[in-house]
Amino acid sequence: MLFHLLTGTTDETLYCGMFVKCHVIMKPGRDYSKGVNCFLEGSGILGWIPSERVTDEIYNDVTDVVKNEDTLLARIFEINKARFSVKVTCRRTDLISNRWDPQRSGDNFLVEDYESYVHPELETPEIEREVMLCKRAIVHPKFRNVDFKGAEDELYPATVAKGAFVFRPASRDYHHLTLTIKFFAELFMHIEIEELEKTNNWSLGKKLKIGEKIYDDLDEIIANFLDPMLTYSESVFDHRRFKAGRRAEIDSYLATSKTVNPKEIVYVIALSYDHPGYFLLCYLPFKRVVREFITVTPKGLRYRKYYFNSADKVINYFKRHWQELQNK
Repeated sequence: MLFHLLTGTTDETLYCGMFVKCHVIMKPGRDYSKGVNCFLEGSGILGWIPSERVTDEIYNDVTDVVKNEDTLLARIFEINKARFSVKVTCRRTDLISNRWDPQRSGDNFLVEDYESYVHPELETPEIEREVMLCKRAIVHPKFRNVDFKGAEDELYPATVAKGAFVFRPASRDYHHLTLTIKFFAELFMHIEIEELEKTNNWSLGKKLKIGEKIYDDLDEIIANFLDPMLTYSESVFDHRRFKAGRRAEIDSYLATSKTVNPKEIVYVIALSYDHPGYFLLCYLPFKRVVREFITVTPKGLRYRKYYFNSADKVINYFKRHWQELQNK
């Protein structure tokens, strides 16, 4: 076929679902509201990233997200052999999805099923992990050139204490890092760090951004972002009302406690296994278990839009105001 002859590809080397690295092509004054052009590394095939496929994040202008000559990790979702081009996606939900039709042709086999994306730790095929890794030349005792699975493998052993962490390349592109934290046994947080003022793709940005907060370097992130979060987390883990266990176990415990003390509002602080880094304040006022998030942040434990510097203060506030939610 002419397409394969001129591009040097086959159905086995270019297919929907394939991971590729692409280089963004943007020129001043152009309208990029519908998407951006790129070309695939290696083959040079022209690509198109639709605006809705650039990122999962909400943005006002695509130029705030990608820049000319950016190198992005992407995944092919459509091949147009007649026009010698492909469409690719850079959304993390697409990159980690394992819901690709095993056939390989020019059709789009990406199935949109966001319920499967609750866990960013979803497996990707072993042979494709190396492709996803944007290796970096960063010198820091806590930096590792590994993907999320490699980071979790290092932190997983029981001999590694909760709160241990590593910095690693983000699978997204060369302008982001990821902070992987062992939040609890078998629970890992993956926090995205945006790099600003970069001199090249491989070195560390001069400024680092998490959310809206800017940091000067990785050590400042450890001191002013990570350490406070771990301190607040420990106040929960050490609290007498903390109970490890999944939903069914927690519900059973509360039901049993309610039987013993029917007039009391029985409660515990549990882990959110769907959202590592969050706790759940679970209580049984009547017949149905109520769950409220407690979010760990560098500013404190956020509960009902308020910040507290210890689990005791969260509980005290809950005891005084638990009925407010019930009355809404």
